[in-house]
Amino acid sequence: MLYHTRKPGSSDEKLDRAWNALKSYNNNTPEYKIAPTNQVLRTLTGVNGNAISKWIKSHKDEVESHCNTHDFKPYYNNRYRNKSVSTDSIIEKIKQEYLEIQ
Repeated sequence: MLYHTRKPGSSDEKLDRAWNALKSYNNNTPEYKIAPTNQVLRTLTGVNGNAISKWIKSHKDEVESHCNTHDFKPYYNNRYRNKSVSTDSIIEKIKQEYLEIQ
């Protein structure tokens, strides 16, 4: 579970957990996948955009590999096919089922 804290290293821990949840969601869902963009990670974790950009840079190979596996254009959410399913509903599902945030 992600707690609201500002201790040193907490942003990396939150991003690691959100990244693992996002990967699990995309690997277990045949449709309505979501790309690991700065905005998506910010919504999942509450971490500021600069810290997320640094985290993405430091995990560049892993992020690019995941994007290639699921045929995402880099850092762009183009995979949810049905427009009736919004990015927000996918994020809520990840929070509830993979991060256990109620």
